[in-house]
Amino acid sequence: MPLSEHEQKVLTELEYSLFEQDPRLVEAMWAAGNASLWKQRTLWGATGYLVGTIILVAYFTVSLWLGLVGVAVMGACMFVIERNVRFLVRASGSKHEPEAD
Repeated sequence: MPLSEHEQKVLTELEYSLFEQDPRLVEAMWAAGNASLWKQRTLWGATGYLVGTIILVAYFTVSLWLGLVGVAVMGACMFVIERNVRFLVRASGSKHEPEAD
């Protein structure tokens, strides 16, 4: 059932007030909700790294340029993996950190 215009307005005001009062809570909730997306991207990055390794090993002796393409794929996938693991660690760490006032 869709929200009425008044209910939508009240919900929006509540969201803004929550963000103003406790931005760390909002960030932690957002990070926890996207953890499965980051895990999926990390797995795709690992798969891409494996494909890059196969390209490197299979084609390096045939063509130097194809071997360098494999290295480039591996580098790009390592960047994706590192970035997403960093987000996962931040999301899991924000759940357990005590609030410092």
